[in-house]
Formats: sequence, C-alpha cells, structure tokens
Amino acid sequence: MPIPNTTKGKNELLGYIMLENKKFYQENNRPYYPWYVEKYKKFLDQRSSNTV
Repeated sequence: MPIPNTTKGKNELLGYIMLENKKFYQENNRPYYPWYVEKYKKFLDQRSSNTV
C-alpha cells in the first residue's frame, strides 16, 4: 500500500496507519475513525486515476 506524502496528506496518512493497524486499534480499545480511512481510500483512488 502506498504511503501518502505527509506534507500534503496528514489525514490520509492517519487513515493509512489506522487501516494497517485496525486489529490493534480494536483489540486495545483505541479510537478508530473511519473518516480518516475514507480519506486514505480517496487518496488511493486519485492516485490510481492519475497513473492511467
């Protein structure tokens, strides 16, 4: 999974971290915000559409 540029995509980066560590977040009662994950998924969609 590509990692977003931290200077432009802090929300996307948080989404990436949450998605990659979802099990840890849930098992340890850490807050898991789907909003950030959606931002990361949107980043992936935009990235894939730019490479076509």
